[in-house]
Amino acid sequence: MPSQGIGNTPPPKLPLFALGLAQIGLFLSLEGPVRKWLARKVVRASVVLINGMIMTVSLWHSTVMMLIVGAGFWLVPSVFDVVPGVGIWWVIRPVWVLGFALATVPFLLVLAQVERRISAGAGRSMPLVRLLLGSALLYVVV
Repeated sequence: MPSQGIGNTPPPKLPLFALGLAQIGLFLSLEGPVRKWLARKVVRASVVLINGMIMTVSLWHSTVMMLIVGAGFWLVPSVFDVVPGVGIWWVIRPVWVLGFALATVPFLLVLAQVERRISAGAGRSMPLVRLLLGSALLYVVV
């Protein structure tokens, strides 16, 4: 923050550099076991499936999260009275994460199909008049 006189990251200090090296070392030490685990067909297929829709997950999980939080404020506002960091807060974290994940799945199923249809037609060229008309309509609407 600009208002803080002393910070631990600008410019990077030796402890931050050491932390980065330690994390790199940790990840490199896990490379062999992770490669063995990924060699399994089911795991590999799952990774390929999820990777194929990772942009959809990235783009839509926040929307779903905001819808759930908004519904929570409307339906059960007392759930937001829990003080962060206390015991009950840690207990309900997995419930929130599971709720977000379950609510995101229908969005992903529908939107992944839409993305596949759009990408299947991506090789076709669009007439210039149609592009200009779409841009003009977007300008008028926004």
